[in-house]
Amino acid sequence: LGLGDSDCYHNTRHGNDTNVVKAVASKYRDMRLPASWFLPNDGYGCGFGKGDAVFPSDFDTLDEVVKDLNRQGFQVGLWSSTGLPNISREVAGSGTRIGKTDVGWIGDGYRY
Repeated sequence: LGLGDSDCYHNTRHGNDTNVVKAVASKYRDMRLPASWFLPNDGYGCGFGKGDAVFPSDFDTLDEVVKDLNRQGFQVGLWSSTGLPNISREVAGSGTRIGKTDVGWIGDGYRY
């Protein structure tokens, strides 16, 4: 358990390139910030990839990002507002280890 970064890295602010998160992670390490995880697709309509595609699911990019961030000592997860249709590939293939779900598809499941 530790501090982390949850942001949409595939948007115009980041050049529509999820790979930008690797430089952010490096900066965290350079500044000796005590961070331990990233969710690089946190935002409605945000996916992972490069280019102008809307809600991309580029697994080559995700594989690169996870590998690099793991090398830097971070765990990587993904946020979903629409369900978990690719969870097997995201976990077994890319190595993500965190899943953040949205009230939009779990409904009242968060209430006690």
